[in-house]
Amino acid sequence: MTPADILLWIVLVTRFASLALGSWVVIMAWKGYKRTNVRPMGFLAMGIALITLGAFVEGILLQFLGWAPNEAHALESSLNVLGFLTILYSVRRS
Repeated sequence: MTPADILLWIVLVTRFASLALGSWVVIMAWKGYKRTNVRPMGFLAMGIALITLGAFVEGILLQFLGWAPNEAHALESSLNVLGFLTILYSVRRS
């Protein structure tokens, strides 16, 4: 294995780990929303989902679909901004 192959595997493993951990946090926040019916908790779950999805989708677009880096970064950054705005809204509403 070349150093580039090792780095690719590290990126793939960490992207899937981020997806798994982010999904776990989203599920826990969503369960909290369903249990308490507190709307800000639902918005928190949506915000974290957007951030998690953005990071994962960027990796797929770059590694497997051949998107240009600037296009993939723009999409990921947009999802991050939407996610953070949603989280900010949830915090301000609580």
